[in-house]
Amino acid sequence: MPFESRTIRWTLVWFAAALSAAAAPCVCPEECTCDLREGSIDCSNRGLRTIPVTLNCAWPNVTKINLKQNQITHVPGYAFSQVTQLERLYLYDNLIESIDQNAFHSLIQLRYLYLDENRLRSLPDEVFYPVRNLYSLLLYSNQISHLPVNVFSTLGNLFRLALHDNALTILDARSFHGLINLEELYLSHNQILGLSNSPFTFLADLKQLFLNDNNLTRLTRFDFIGANRLTLLDLSSNKISLIDDDTFLLHGDIEILLLQNNLVSRVTRLTFAGILQLQFINLQNNRITHISDGSFFRNRQILEIILSENLLEVLNPNMLAGLQSLQRLFVARNRLTFLQNNQFLHAPLLLVVDFSRNNISCIETDTFNGAPFMVYINLGQNELSYLPENVFQYTPNLYYLLLNGNNLETIGVRVFRDLQRLIQLSLYENAIFSMVEGALYGTTSLFYLQWNFDPSDISSGNSLICDCSALWLHRYIQEKGRRIETTVYCAGPPDLNGTDITALSEEHFGCGQYHNDVILCIELERSGSFWKFLEVSRFVNNIKFGKKCFTGYIHTD
Repeated sequence: MPFESRTIRWTLVWFAAALSAAAAPCVCPEECTCDLREGSIDCSNRGLRTIPVTLNCAWPNVTKINLKQNQITHVPGYAFSQVTQLERLYLYDNLIESIDQNAFHSLIQLRYLYLDENRLRSLPDEVFYPVRNLYSLLLYSNQISHLPVNVFSTLGNLFRLALHDNALTILDARSFHGLINLEELYLSHNQILGLSNSPFTFLADLKQLFLNDNNLTRLTRFDFIGANRLTLLDLSSNKISLIDDDTFLLHGDIEILLLQNNLVSRVTRLTFAGILQLQFINLQNNRITHISDGSFFRNRQILEIILSENLLEVLNPNMLAGLQSLQRLFVARNRLTFLQNNQFLHAPLLLVVDFSRNNISCIETDTFNGAPFMVYINLGQNELSYLPENVFQYTPNLYYLLLNGNNLETIGVRVFRDLQRLIQLSLYENAIFSMVEGALYGTTSLFYLQWNFDPSDISSGNSLICDCSALWLHRYIQEKGRRIETTVYCAGPPDLNGTDITALSEEHFGCGQYHNDVILCIELERSGSFWKFLEVSRFVNNIKFGKKCFTGYIHTD
C-alpha cells in the first residue's frame, strides 16, 4: 500500500476513534499505567508498535503521556486531540519515521515535546502550528536534512530548540521565523557548511547557540546577524581557519566563546575586539603560531584563556595587555622555549598558569613579577635545567608547584624559600642529585613532596644519595610526621638503592664518621662585589652526579 494511502487510513481511524471517545468514558490502555491523581499515563518501554487508540480520550487532568522507548514508527493525525490538557508528551527513543500534519491537533497547552532519538528525515510544513505554547522542542538524534520554511513560525513561546545530531547542511533564516523568544538553539553534530546567508536573523533573543562539530571553515560578519544577545557561542570541532576581523563586532554580550579543535592560525587585535563581556575563551588544539600584542586588550572581563595544543613559540608579555581580570591561563603543549621577565605583569589577578609540555629551558628571576595571587604553576614536562634563586619570590600564595619531567640537577637554597603556603611540590622525573641544605625550610605548609615517580626505576629519575648531605632532608620530613606525604627514595649508596628515605634512621646517613669520599665542584660567577652560585656537581666515591665541574673544589670527609 502506498505511503500516502496508509497515512490517510490511519488518520481516518484516529478521527473515528476521537468521535467515539467523546461519548465514551476513558479506559486506561492495557499496555499502560494510568495515574489520574498525578495526571500521568505511562506507556514507556512496552514494546508498542503503534500508539494505543484509547489514549485519545478526554482524560480529566492528564498533563503527561509517556510513550518513550517503544517501537512506534508513525504518529497519526489527531492522535491526542482529546487530551487537551496535555503539557508533556514523550515520544523519544522510538522508530518514528513520519509524523502526520495534524498529529498534535488541539494540544494548545503542550509545553514539552520530546521527539529525539527517532528516524525522522523531514518535518511536515505545519506540524507544529497547533502547539503555540510550546516551551521546549527536542528533535535531536534524528536524520533531518532540511527544515521547511516557517515550520516553527507559530512557536513564539519556544525557549529551547534541539536539532543536534541530524543531517542539516544548509540553514535558512525563514526556517527560524517566528521564534521571537528562543534562547537556546542546538545545531551541533550536523553537516552545516556555512552561515553566510545569516540564518539567525529573526532570533533576537537567542542567548546560547551550539554549532560545534559541523563543517564550518570561515566566520564572517554576516554569520550571526540578528543574534546580538548571544552569551554562549560554541563553534568547537569545525574546520575554521579564518575569522574575519569584524565577525564579532556586534556581539559584545558573548561571555563564553568555544573555538577549540579548529584550524585557526593567528589572532589579531581585531579578532575578538567587539566582545566586551567575554569571560571565557577556548582556543585549544588549533594551529595558532602568532598572537598579536594587545589581542585581548578590549576583553577586560576575561577570566580564563585556553591556548593549549597550538604552535606558539613565543608568548610576548604584551599579549596579555588589558587582561586585568584574568585568573586562569593554559598554554600547555606548545613550542615555547622561555618565559620572560615580567611575563604576567599585565594580568595581576592570575591564579592558575599551565605551561606544561613545552620546550621551556629558561625562566628568568622576575618571570612571575606582578602576579602575587598565583596558587598553581605547572611547568612540568619541559627542558628546565636550572631554577634561578628567588624565582618564586613574587608568588607567596602558591599552593601547587609542578616541576616534574624537566632536566633539573640541583635546587638552590633560596628557590622555594618564599613559598610558605606551598602544599604540593612535584619534582619527579628530573635528574636532581643535590638539594642544598635548607632548600625546603621555607615551605612550612608542604603536604605532598613528589621526588620519585617509581621507586623501582630510580635510575631514570632523581638520584638522591642518602649520605650525610641528605640528613637534613630526612629530618625535615620526620619533623613533619603525618603532616607530609613523600615519594623520596635513595639512589645510593648501593645498599640503600630504592629505599624510602622515611624508613631510614639517622645512623644510615653516616654523619660523624668516614662514610663516603665526596667532592663538591662549585661554579661561581662574579657580579660586582658578590659571587653568584650557578651550579654544583658532586663526586661520591669517584661516581659523578651532575654534568658540570668548574672552579672552587671542596673536599670533605
